[in-house]
Amino acid sequence: MNFTAYWGTRAGNQMFPFALPNFPGVASFTTATAATITPSWGVVGQAGADYMFNDHWGVNVDVKYIMMEPNAHVWAVNTGTPFGALAVPLNLAVKVNPIVVSAGLTYRFGADWGVPKILPF
Repeated sequence: MNFTAYWGTRAGNQMFPFALPNFPGVASFTTATAATITPSWGVVGQAGADYMFNDHWGVNVDVKYIMMEPNAHVWAVNTGTPFGALAVPLNLAVKVNPIVVSAGLTYRFGADWGVPKILPF
């Protein structure tokens, strides 16, 4: 399982043209403001391997596929309408399914202590 929380999300405030079909020739641009993204839970598939060169040093590789579907809440604001500014709240489902590949170098302390023994009771 995976839980992802998003901090510091913000709309890019990029303007994009928006045509008003009933008002030809009216220049209109829309911006997205006040974006928030809800936390999400998802299922994770994982595969990986560890390889030890000797008692202390080794490498590991890991591949994860994470299924997430957070909701994005955005206000779309159009300031070029004949009626003044028009703000519309949007609730969007966003599918984010990253593939995460990682690799690492391993060092094990105390490898010369041998295999752990089961204590007799």
